[in-house]
Amino acid sequence: MAEIPLPDENFASFYELMKVIHPGPRKVQDKNVEAILGPAHMHQVQAILDQCEKVLLERKPSTLMLHLADKYGFKKLEQYCFEAAANLKTVLYYSYHEIKMCQHFTKLPEKKQLSFLIKKVQDMSMQNTSLAF
Repeated sequence: MAEIPLPDENFASFYELMKVIHPGPRKVQDKNVEAILGPAHMHQVQAILDQCEKVLLERKPSTLMLHLADKYGFKKLEQYCFEAAANLKTVLYYSYHEIKMCQHFTKLPEKKQLSFLIKKVQDMSMQNTSLAF
């Protein structure tokens, strides 16, 4: 049987995806979700992407989760992260510069960064808190 070349494919990640698909049914889990995301997105396996988002929604919200939500179009995960950020009092006391230094935050498009910061300012104004710079 002839081999089919898969340029730009990470074998380990593709293998994880294949273990979920065939011979099945291996579940998408927290330990393999990040490895599966890339190939599932590349090959447009929506059912697996849906499972990945569900697993990520069980994690603690973070800028990494926000980055993954943006990268893979996970609207529920993005909303979850924004709501958690607005409700998390510790986020209110991070300065703009501290937030900008976060590795995953800087990977977000500027529009998403702005949305996050606007949400922060709106929540602060509701609590009569000043923005730290």
